[in-house]
This record gives sequence, C-alpha cells and structure tokens, in this order.
Amino acid sequence: MNNVSLVGTVARKPELSQTRGGTAACVVTLGVDRPHSRDKTDWIRCQSYGKTAEWIAKWMDRGDRLGISGCLCCDEWTDRQGQRQHMWYVLVDRAEFVERKQPQTAYQGPDGVEYEEV
Repeated sequence: MNNVSLVGTVARKPELSQTRGGTAACVVTLGVDRPHSRDKTDWIRCQSYGKTAEWIAKWMDRGDRLGISGCLCCDEWTDRQGQRQHMWYVLVDRAEFVERKQPQTAYQGPDGVEYEEV
C-alpha cells in the first residue's frame, strides 16, 4: 500500500504550469516537522494535476498550512555527466486548506482601530 498524508507549511508560492496535453500541473514544497523534534523540518516536493493543481495554485501561498494525501513516487534519469539521479515526491490526489499564514504587519484604519493586514 502506498499512501501518504501530510500537513505542512507551503515553502513558496506554488508553481502552476501545463503539461503538453494542456492539463494543469502544480508543484508545491511543504515544510513538515518531524515528530518528536522541534528543530527538524523535512521539505517535501508535492506534484498535483488537473483541478487539484488549479486549486492549490489559486488559493495557497507561502506560509499557509496545507493538508495533502496521495502516493510516494520516484522519478529516475541520467544527467549530462552520466550519473543516475532520483527525485522523490508526493503525487497529490487530494488537498485541503488547513490554516492561513498569520499576518505579520498591522495598520491603523481611518476609524482609529488597529487592523492586521490580510
């Protein structure tokens, strides 16, 4: 059985592109904390396609918390120097919003009330 479920922090703005066939494709990197270790974070590449890819690219941004489920995959190729290379990633079947990044700046509105930037 090859099932992966992760909740992590989006490392940078998701990258949306299209396959040669015109299907939406999105790559997002999640920072996932290791269990029982506060100072260890694993950075995991996640790839999605179709409506899921479009949704991630439209609604997720750096610092947001994202939950995903899918399967673990590995691409292999030979580079220009003849070395065998591997890239592990999660092929996303399902994604869901967990939490929006906390705003880091505040401003005072015309009514004198302090607001956080969204």
